[in-house]
Amino acid sequence: MTYRHRFWLLGATSLMMTPYSARAQVAPVATQDPASADVGDQLEDIVVTAQKRRQSVNDVPISITALDGGHLAEQGVRRSEDLARVVPGLSFTETQFDAPIFTLRGVGYNENSLAASPTVSVYVDEVPLPFPVMTRGGTLDLERVEVLKGPQGTLFGQNSTGGAINYVAAKPTAQFLAGGEATFGRFSTFDASAFVSGPLSDTVRARASVSTTQGGDWQRSTTRNDRLGSQDLLTGRLLLDWAPSSDVRFELNINGWRDKSDSAAAQLVGLFSANGSPLPASFTSAPIVLDPRAADWTPGLPLARDNDFVQASLRADWSLGKNITVTSITAYDRFRRNSLQDADGLQATDLHLRLGGRVQSFTQELRLAGTGSRFNWVVGGNYQRDRVHDLQQVFLEDSPASFIGPLQFRSIINDAQNAITTWAGFANAEYEIADRLTVQAGARYTRSSIDYRACTKDTGADDIAAIIRFVQGLVGAPMTAAAGQCVTLQPDFSAGDFVDSLDEDNLSWRAGVNFKPSAGALVYANVSRGYKAGSFPTLSAQSSTQLAPVTQEALMAYELGFKLPLAGNRVRLNGAAFFYDYRDKQLSGRIQTLFGQLQNLVNIPRSMVKGAELQLSWLPVRGLNVSAAGTYLQTRIRRNPDGTSFQNFDQFGSVVSLSGNAFPYSPKWQLSGDAQYDWHVSGQIDAFVGAAANYRSATKAALEDDARLAIDAYTLVDVRAGIKDADDRWRLSIYGRNIFNAYYWNNVLHIQDTIVRYTGRPAEYGVSVGFKF
Repeated sequence: MTYRHRFWLLGATSLMMTPYSARAQVAPVATQDPASADVGDQLEDIVVTAQKRRQSVNDVPISITALDGGHLAEQGVRRSEDLARVVPGLSFTETQFDAPIFTLRGVGYNENSLAASPTVSVYVDEVPLPFPVMTRGGTLDLERVEVLKGPQGTLFGQNSTGGAINYVAAKPTAQFLAGGEATFGRFSTFDASAFVSGPLSDTVRARASVSTTQGGDWQRSTTRNDRLGSQDLLTGRLLLDWAPSSDVRFELNINGWRDKSDSAAAQLVGLFSANGSPLPASFTSAPIVLDPRAADWTPGLPLARDNDFVQASLRADWSLGKNITVTSITAYDRFRRNSLQDADGLQATDLHLRLGGRVQSFTQELRLAGTGSRFNWVVGGNYQRDRVHDLQQVFLEDSPASFIGPLQFRSIINDAQNAITTWAGFANAEYEIADRLTVQAGARYTRSSIDYRACTKDTGADDIAAIIRFVQGLVGAPMTAAAGQCVTLQPDFSAGDFVDSLDEDNLSWRAGVNFKPSAGALVYANVSRGYKAGSFPTLSAQSSTQLAPVTQEALMAYELGFKLPLAGNRVRLNGAAFFYDYRDKQLSGRIQTLFGQLQNLVNIPRSMVKGAELQLSWLPVRGLNVSAAGTYLQTRIRRNPDGTSFQNFDQFGSVVSLSGNAFPYSPKWQLSGDAQYDWHVSGQIDAFVGAAANYRSATKAALEDDARLAIDAYTLVDVRAGIKDADDRWRLSIYGRNIFNAYYWNNVLHIQDTIVRYTGRPAEYGVSVGFKF
């Protein structure tokens, strides 16, 4: 795009600035001013359960983005990572370990271990998905999604410092209803979904839904006629609601997904030897092409996933009368992983990863809630038990760094096992102390325990074991390293498992006051303190010191906000300003060992986040819906408590000062806008046309300020148009995404001997048809 086009687009976006709630839809009003009737109807509220009870989104005194299922479908949100395009302040990062990382308002945890708890917790109908790898199928058949910003824990089942995403599934209906949608797009991508819902008896209702994505091999090799990127994802859900009486209700949710899609190929953009050795000609001659689709990978490898996930949850609600309800939520999750990743961007084997592992998780929540005209409260407890076995086989056959003198190790296995137990008790209350003036307070005590066992293993080839025996001989220790066994060196230079535990507790809390100056308007102020649990890593550990855990991080958040209906509720303006005082922020860093600089986990003593958000929904004329958002963010690592600079190794092996630096994946500006015009054509046919734009300013993929790790600013523009039945029984539409074919990426990394990018998808277009009956 030319500079003039970008200037015009940014100007238009800032004036419009992703919607705060559902796409602004017209809502009939019984008593409407005739003079305004030809200008537009009122904006329709969306009802959310962010505070464990049904409320208008404009009555919730926290920053929340709520989007209904219709809007998500219009915006092409089919995967969890697509939320970053429509939720202000949210970023998605793809990693070489195939683990999604969400960052909200600059708060994220760029750690790839299977057992790493997230800073942004994800739920389906308030049931946690404890680890980010479980979230791939969350967007199936949704009523809405709610994104809560800031520390969470006093109301939701997991502590988190960044926020929470709650997917709310579309529920079984009292009448029979069925529908489906099929989409065919560029790269022969085929998406299809269907649902059927209705009563099975007077007391039982059911809803079954399924979706699949097939095809779409959009990446192409820079050296040969080869393609990658095909998708093979199947997702399903079964809901059963049983109400044996007016006071008792049970909801069974069985859902899962299976993913056999190709793994993403990294794009080569530079070289940097891991140990300073000269790189072979196959590396230095590899082409670097800055094109959205260009990448390279080793030919003939089955670069694909074979992952699956299943979850079963049972919710029971029992009304005790006098507006008091007991709620129990019991859930079991199982995730299995088997995937092969080519992370180096080359045809050679500089760094390939075979990722295996298994997660089993059990959660139980029990709470008692009461509602009244002036006083609302909830008290309860959570129990969670996780078993995580993380396996990583690392292939380094062609890397010069795989040589230690004349000895070479071609492959190693990283094996980590975590047994995690968490207990928590929480309470939250809201009291209207005067007309339109309400105070809130909540607290949560959490105690967690992790039992950990990990090591790096010889594959059985007796290559890395031979190197460790050589080191043991040099220091005069018994040469105990053996083929196929653990070779991680302990402090006494014996080789074996590293065993440790981590026990932590914390008290998170939230206090706030809100005032309603007029009908529909809200002004609020909140102070909260949140925690994220510590964790152990899974990594290539030649020294047990690399496997030390990070301890829990803490975040003190201050927020002022407002929610204002204007112009007879045809305009809604919401805003917030916030400041986060961050302590012991967790990150993936490096330490100096006998083998040089190797990975470990690190806590940053002090850092901060500050920023502001502004969100707009507007009905300028009947049928025209305009919505927009803007987020400004400033993040910074502070000096240590003793006044010294915080230092660590950068990705290229140098010790650098990081104090004063911004966080990764945290663009200073995020602007987005959406507009759609609907009109009646004739008979039962309506038409619509719409467009959306999303701008993100430059950021980076590491704590250090290195141009090689920069993520450039970009703007994505999407369009859509179609016709539909006036009663929404069918719909035919066309769409275009990233229509200007912007070249952008969400991650850039130093991988062994190469610098690689994970690029976003190029321009896409297609046609979609949907129906309901």
